Amino acid sequence: MKKNKNTLPTIPAIDIASHLGIKVDSNKKAMCFNGHDSKTPSLSFKGTGFHCFGCPAEGGDAIQLLIESEKMSFKSAKKWMEDKKYLDPTYSPSYTEEDPIYRKEQIKGHKYH
Repeated sequence: MKKNKNTLPTIPAIDIASHLGIKVDSNKKAMCFNGHDSKTPSLSFKGTGFHCFGCPAEGGDAIQLLIESEKMSFKSAKKWMEDKKYLDPTYSPSYTEEDPIYRKEQIKGHKYH
């Protein structure tokens, strides 16, 4: 994983969700952290991002998940990731940019929002 001093490394939002205790099923779906789900999970994880189809949570990347679910500032979310070793050069994400799923999404230009 290349590291640029001006950007955060690519960290799958699903890794952060698991760390936060968000229970993600085998279809990469979960009940939304905003608490509006009653029967059907509306929080979806794909590639390195997330999106909720049932609320105004716009979705985004791992740091955005922290900002939205934990009501953190960007600076606090970055510090949290540093403290949990997600920004450590030895951190190994659940999948990387070399994985076919990630590359396919980049080629398609897939965006959740």
